[in-house]
Amino acid sequence: MTPPAFDGSITVSPKNTDIAAQLRGEFPAISVGRSNQDVLDRSDLVLLTVRPQTSAEIISQLSFRPDHCVVSAVAALSRERLLELVAPARTVVKSIPLPTVAQRRGVTVLYPSHPDVNELFDTLGSALPVGDEFEFSAMSSATAVVASYAALAQTTASWLGAHGLDALQARNYVKALLAGIVDAADHSTESFTEIAESHATKGGLNEQLRLFLEEKGLFASLSDGLDRVMERVTGKPRYTGDAQQAAARH
Repeated sequence: MTPPAFDGSITVSPKNTDIAAQLRGEFPAISVGRSNQDVLDRSDLVLLTVRPQTSAEIISQLSFRPDHCVVSAVAALSRERLLELVAPARTVVKSIPLPTVAQRRGVTVLYPSHPDVNELFDTLGSALPVGDEFEFSAMSSATAVVASYAALAQTTASWLGAHGLDALQARNYVKALLAGIVDAADHSTESFTEIAESHATKGGLNEQLRLFLEEKGLFASLSDGLDRVMERVTGKPRYTGDAQQAAARH
């Protein structure tokens, strides 16, 4: 894929010197700031990608301009709190950039919609603005399934390895199995329940394993785990009025 044209400049934080040097060597438009404040002083659009545990402390030490457009990838900071931390800047957009953005393919959820930020992420795959922060927080929480999805794939590949397949053969076979689910979703409007049913013949092997995992509480545990992630993302206890309102809307 040909990279989209870019005629601006990007300044990155010197915090991680190895990553900063790697980026500087790979992309001519990138320079390394002397400090985080220097990055802000040289930028109009600012991306916050600090760890949630230290985000408030780091952001509060910086001086923002009123005209800064701030895009935050920090999951556990509400937009209200971000507006407090980056004042006098008044434009704050929350984002969920996924690893596939590096290959310029993937959906980045945004809240609220902003034309410049939408355009930026459309060049990196596609932008998906949502209408309220509760929806954004739910979608942010849902990204937590990705590592578990990969762990499920690895467990299956390891099981195949224990039954005689070499590691690469097992990996490629599991990849093909899971790709079939994605392909089915891409080429239809079926729900995942319907896709699961179409892969599970009555009395067959897929049905046997699904029922076993259901009996073991795997799927209920997944829902419970997502609730716990949502608590962390929103800072609110589970089953709040917001959740009830969202359920009522749907």
